[in-house]
Amino acid sequence: MPATGVIGVPDGGKLVAQDLDVAISRYKLRNGLTVIIRERHSSPLVAVNVSVNAGLINDPDDLVGMSRLTRYMVLKGTAKRPGAAVDRDVARLGGILSSEIGYDLTSYSLIAPSESYQAMVELLADLIQNPAFNPDDVKGAAQLALLESRREQDEVDRAAIEKLFATAFTANRLKRGSAVSDAFPSRATRDQAMAFYQNFYHPANTVVTIVGDIFALKALGQIQLNFGDFKKATVNQSQQPAQQPAQQSAQQPASTPGATKTTAANSKPASTPADGKSANQAADQSADKAANQRSGQSGIRNA
Repeated sequence: MPATGVIGVPDGGKLVAQDLDVAISRYKLRNGLTVIIRERHSSPLVAVNVSVNAGLINDPDDLVGMSRLTRYMVLKGTAKRPGAAVDRDVARLGGILSSEIGYDLTSYSLIAPSESYQAMVELLADLIQNPAFNPDDVKGAAQLALLESRREQDEVDRAAIEKLFATAFTANRLKRGSAVSDAFPSRATRDQAMAFYQNFYHPANTVVTIVGDIFALKALGQIQLNFGDFKKATVNQSQQPAQQPAQQSAQQPASTPGATKTTAANSKPASTPADGKSANQAADQSADKAANQRSGQSGIRNA
């Protein structure tokens, strides 16, 4: 296995497998996390994407919208970075934080200058592993999930896909559709969102993709260091909500068919094409987009 030069890698972050070719390197960590790295030195940017294999089809039948709610709660911050602190950290990096959800995938992506790579990984690792799940944020996040669903149902392409699935399937969850009910904000609870998180947000169900102006071994070392302690939560594990300051803000690229994208700050969803990209293709596209759009630009782009 290659030596990354990083000292103090947790046991779960140690390499157990690797698959190298000319352009793309793929690694597997002991805790089950998959890491995909592609070096692209054409522009001084790097995109880090964390994709969780869970989406709209994983919603409980009686709580459609739970995957959306969990995504918004993850982006609400951690004990270390409560509320608006996430926005401030992203702005300090000169980056763009965004998130997408599809039928079977939820992703969180951060694009910034490659010199900020270490801090980028630290921020994403904190968000994914230590979401605060503050009870005071649940109702607002559930309302955002409802509004996001309503917007999708107004899109002709999305409505056509939903009708196709309803006709084509007999027992598959895709037949049920993904529309969130008006009662969802009043029914959803912190414990339900945490249960969804604990069930699906774990390293064996997660892929981290890095594309950009970074050397593979350096990129891998920081992932090992920051995601090495990532593990599947036990069913009875609970997290104490962080004490939130008075001012808060929510935030929100791998895409799947029917994916919905949210870009920090202020969790304003924007429609994205249903093109079925894989995790590494999505991060690759993000790096290209950033290179084209960020001539001398820094800070967070508002949706």
